[in-house]
Amino acid sequence: MSEIPAPTAEGIEAWRGHVGRSETRRQIIDAETLRRYAAAIGADLDVEAKAPPLAHWAFFLEAVGPDGIGPDGHPRRGRGIMPAVTLPRTAGDRPRG
Repeated sequence: MSEIPAPTAEGIEAWRGHVGRSETRRQIIDAETLRRYAAAIGADLDVEAKAPPLAHWAFFLEAVGPDGIGPDGHPRRGRGIMPAVTLPRTAGDRPRG
């Protein structure tokens, strides 16, 4: 596994500039759309009683064109409220590099 470089003082200071930023997204989610999501993840289909787990990860997402997608498939770093953090993204608890 490759060594993860330590962040620089300048990088950390740039990240601090993002502290306190906020973003609001609004999306209308009807029960049938939420039910389809629940079915896809094997959750309870009674979405009127309780939203399926992690529904907030499936909705309210930024629409990004191909030029805004990074090499890991997520929106490029440094867009919106998130700083351009240079540390690798992780899957579970194991860094990927």
